[in-house]
Amino acid sequence: MRQILIHLFALAGIMLLSHAVTAQVYSEMSNSALKKTAEGALRFSDAHTAVACYEEIRTRKPESITNLDKLAKLQASIHNYAAALDALDQILVLLPNGDPQRLFLKGEFLKKLGKYTEASVVFDQYIDLIKRDQKLRDQKKRAREAKEGCDSALVMMDKKLNVDLMRLPTSVNGPHIEFNPIEINANTLVYAALKEDSVSRFHRDSLMPKRAFYYAEKTDDTWTDRGVWNKALSGEQYDVGNGAFNADTSLFYFTKCARNWKGEVNCKIWVADVSLNGKITNAKVLGDIINAIGTSNSQPTLGTETRRGYDILYFVSDRIGGRGGKDIWAAVYDEGKSKFKSPRNLGRKINTEYDEVSPSYQEANRKLYYSSDRPIGMGGLDVFQSRGENRKWVTSENVGYPINTNADELYFTTTSDPSRGYFTSNRMGTSQMFHPTCCDDIFSFHFRDYISVHIEGLVVEVPDSLYVKGLSDESEAENLGGFPPLKGSEIELYIIENGKEVLLKSFEVDDSGEFALDLEGDKEYRMEVSKLGFLNNYIKINTIGQTFSDTLGIDLGLAKLNDAPILIPNIYYGFDSAVLTDKAKTSIQGTLLKILEDNPDIKIEIGAHTDSRGEDAYNLRLSQERAQSVANYLISDGISPKRLIARGYGEEQHIAPNTFEDGSDNPNGRSKNRRTEFTIIGNTNQF
Repeated sequence: MRQILIHLFALAGIMLLSHAVTAQVYSEMSNSALKKTAEGALRFSDAHTAVACYEEIRTRKPESITNLDKLAKLQASIHNYAAALDALDQILVLLPNGDPQRLFLKGEFLKKLGKYTEASVVFDQYIDLIKRDQKLRDQKKRAREAKEGCDSALVMMDKKLNVDLMRLPTSVNGPHIEFNPIEINANTLVYAALKEDSVSRFHRDSLMPKRAFYYAEKTDDTWTDRGVWNKALSGEQYDVGNGAFNADTSLFYFTKCARNWKGEVNCKIWVADVSLNGKITNAKVLGDIINAIGTSNSQPTLGTETRRGYDILYFVSDRIGGRGGKDIWAAVYDEGKSKFKSPRNLGRKINTEYDEVSPSYQEANRKLYYSSDRPIGMGGLDVFQSRGENRKWVTSENVGYPINTNADELYFTTTSDPSRGYFTSNRMGTSQMFHPTCCDDIFSFHFRDYISVHIEGLVVEVPDSLYVKGLSDESEAENLGGFPPLKGSEIELYIIENGKEVLLKSFEVDDSGEFALDLEGDKEYRMEVSKLGFLNNYIKINTIGQTFSDTLGIDLGLAKLNDAPILIPNIYYGFDSAVLTDKAKTSIQGTLLKILEDNPDIKIEIGAHTDSRGEDAYNLRLSQERAQSVANYLISDGISPKRLIARGYGEEQHIAPNTFEDGSDNPNGRSKNRRTEFTIIGNTNQF
């Protein structure tokens, strides 16, 4: 599994030698001295010095497979895949009979160089070599996934996203690494970086440069670095970075990392208070619930629970109980106990047996962006996205090309404008200290074809006659604007993706009954409105096919709950029959069925009535059969029979005279008496 500690504050990339060694004296050192120097450098995560040592040994022992193996792996660890492939190819020449595991490694290097067609061929060769070895089933699976990643990369390149990318200028991006962009406002960006302009050499007891937070300001589209941001967060003992605000920006979570006596990097998550003027104070490390003993924890991002509004801390950890490598975990803040609950793994829709890192949660659209080095990707770390919260997610999707490339892409985050944002990449064309893909830079993006649909709505009280007829939700404001507003009504907005509903927002309308929402284009939504003592209502909103940003008006009406019978319009039967006509079925679908679906907890009585023609016993039996026909039709459409009671009343409860005072027939009165009604008789939880 590839190491990504450079993104988690390893000190890779800095020359941290216990003795000052220069390139000029490598040639004067013995092989033994070179190996010892390389081993010492690696204890300080200085892979570049180790590479220099093994390259010198290579000039002396060009056919040493052991040396070439170390060289290939070291070059890959610093993302110099061209040099890694060169060393590996030399090994394969020296092993003419083939070497399956090194062949697989060659495929990975080719893929990370963006040579997808060549890599696909090599993966096929590898699969063919090991196809009869049952002990290598996992390796075959990984090779097939890697080949699938090559194929999907070519498809993504053909379906290039309509996005503008811009590498931030050298005032922000220096020769070393920049990462974790955080927008403060449209003209202020905080980011973490290691501000080194050249390769530095240090003795064991030297103060080593540390990662810290910096900030830049934009004036007339020009970014200017303003130096260290909140100096209180930085220090000589720790690498600092990976920060995120909570939803109301009252707290700032960040990571501090240090090296232990074994040379291992260990990270912990901290939290600090944020004042109204943006000053950060009272920084303290989180307790063992988050920073479990013996684990490394970093890269926090914050969301909230949709209904309760509690903070959810998402973070990266190597703790026991994960799916493999580094996983993303979530911990809900218990406001009653003023502490986080035990973290839980986000599960298989997010985490894999590989590494998942740099999570960023977009509160407005309930999206989690993160990076993963799973084989089904374009090369190194790819950005993926999923929607949900806590442990409930839809299946993750690759964000696509050219956000993702054959290089590493991390720290993808959107701004207050969801069409814009930032990410980090070490793709070709970045600032370089060691080789063309050594170091991460910050890029901005802008999706040119992003569609936003703004909703302005009103919730009002309507009479039950209007509600039953299905006329209580309209897309034109003037249709329901004459009815009284229902302040305190609650709205829940769901998005429907991959056949699943995800709750995006839950809130109350204002005192005037008004509300506003921003929706994405090319999506399907469901909006549900409720208020205690009223029947619910919902409406589906479809932005699929919307080709431009727009503003829509949507009003919804709620009818008050009562125990009076409510007439179901247009329920017709054949003469002397309980069989529903097609017109009656259509009416039920648009009225009673919708009401039951909108209000899944209510239990109703379906009452059927006749006029006075015929014997009492006959009319009572016919009305019972007609009421049961309506119930059966609802059951066939998925309504639970436990929610329905069918009752025939015959001619007992007429609402109009069947005859006039002179005894002559009253056709209009009889028509009114031949009716089907429903009455809300309770809540299913009561029964």
